[in-house]
Amino acid sequence: MGARGFLDKQDKSLSMFSKYSACLALFLEAVGDVPVQELRQQVIDDFFALLCKLPPRWSDAKRKRRCSVAELAAMEWPKTLAPKTFEDTYMAALRPFLKDAQRLYGDQGFPLSLTTDGIKYTGTRKDGENKQRALRPDELHGLYHGPECAAFAADPSQAHRYWLPLVGLYTGARVNEVCGRDMPCAGADHAARRVERVRQPFEL
Repeated sequence: MGARGFLDKQDKSLSMFSKYSACLALFLEAVGDVPVQELRQQVIDDFFALLCKLPPRWSDAKRKRRCSVAELAAMEWPKTLAPKTFEDTYMAALRPFLKDAQRLYGDQGFPLSLTTDGIKYTGTRKDGENKQRALRPDELHGLYHGPECAAFAADPSQAHRYWLPLVGLYTGARVNEVCGRDMPCAGADHAARRVERVRQPFEL
């Protein structure tokens, strides 16, 4: 299908080259080395549908299980490829390959209508799910009222394990900033806690 010729033209020093290599190797395994005139749009759609059933680091899982990529996709996985990987690696790699093949082999039977347009991610992940976010009230309640934190709070010898994360959470202070403050400087003003910066160096 011209995959080797396409790779030979790419700059191997660019990070995109590894994406081209991984995507086209997977594409060849999933689709087979079929004559260009036999490729159909459904083949492209089926390839991306298969992708959405693969686990993260699918190549490692495939090697450990010594199975085909189709067999791997047929298994149940707690997580599949992330939407960003789907778009930024596989869609981004196959799209220019198809365009290049159409340009070079269109007059030899390569279907000119093949496209990745309209293909959607159908995996189990949500876009941006691993981005940093604020804790929800129910998560905070579960964290500080759970059995582990309750045990820390009830045991004077482990009280620091309860209070230090709490101080960091509500002040936004880093560890070294927390250690640069002295408890006698803490006071109450209309039931609101306040912590003043220690003017003298704090020695541990």
